[in-house]
Amino acid sequence: SLRKLRQSWSEEQIVRYFINQKVQAEPTVTRDEMLAYYEKHREDYHRQARCRWEELMIRFDRCGDREQARAQMVELGNQVVYGAAFAAVAEKSSHGFTAHRGGAYDWTTKGSLVNKAIDAAIFELPLNELSEIIESDLGLHIVRVLEREEERYVPFVDVQSEIKEKLVGEKRE
Repeated sequence: SLRKLRQSWSEEQIVRYFINQKVQAEPTVTRDEMLAYYEKHREDYHRQARCRWEELMIRFDRCGDREQARAQMVELGNQVVYGAAFAAVAEKSSHGFTAHRGGAYDWTTKGSLVNKAIDAAIFELPLNELSEIIESDLGLHIVRVLEREEERYVPFVDVQSEIKEKLVGEKRE
C-alpha cells in the first residue's frame, strides 16, 4: 500500500507537469477580443434612464372631498416652498406609501410606474424643483427629483477589466 501511494503520487506529479506544459496558466486576452465581446453583448451594458425622487401625497379616501384634498395638498406644498424640509412634511402629513421614509423613493426606471403622469413628471422635471399638483386615481401628488441618470450604454473602458476576467475564465475552461 505504501508502494501504491508512492506510485500514485508520482503519477499525479507527472500529470500536473504535463497539464502545466500544455495549458496556459494565464491565458492572454487581446483588446480586439474584448472589443468584439463588448459589441456582441452590447445590450448587457445598456442602462435605462432612472431617477431618485420624493413625493407628497394626499389620498382622496382620507379626505371629505376633492376640494378638501386639494387644499391639504396646497398647504403641504406651501410648507416646503417656504422652507420646511420635504422629508419632515412627508413624514408628518403625507399619505404616500413612503411617507415614513420622508417620501423618498429609491432608483426608479423610466416606464416602471403605474401612474404615467408621475412617471412622465419625474423624468421631465428639473432637479430639486417641486412639480405642479398631479392627480391620480388614488389622490393628489407633488414630486421632486433628487437625482437622475439618462439612458446610456456603459462605456467600454468602464467594463474592460470585467470583460477581460470573463474571457480569461472562458479560455481556462
